[in-house]
Amino acid sequence: MTVPLLDPAEAAALAEGRHGQPFALLGQHVDGDHATVRSFQPQASVVTVLAEDGRRIELVRVDERGLFAA
Repeated sequence: MTVPLLDPAEAAALAEGRHGQPFALLGQHVDGDHATVRSFQPQASVVTVLAEDGRRIELVRVDERGLFAA
């Protein structure tokens, strides 16, 4: 699985609670045939999303402060 990249400055702003539009980055975002899901879960060790078709997709920690993506 290819993990979508996120600008380090935006990741820091999310983690520090100072991002002006957090939901522009968090949640599901569709671009053509590809979807990206990001979640900020600072206390989590694992984050899994349940797809509409029933598949469970484990997100990858992309920032040590608790940002996960797939």
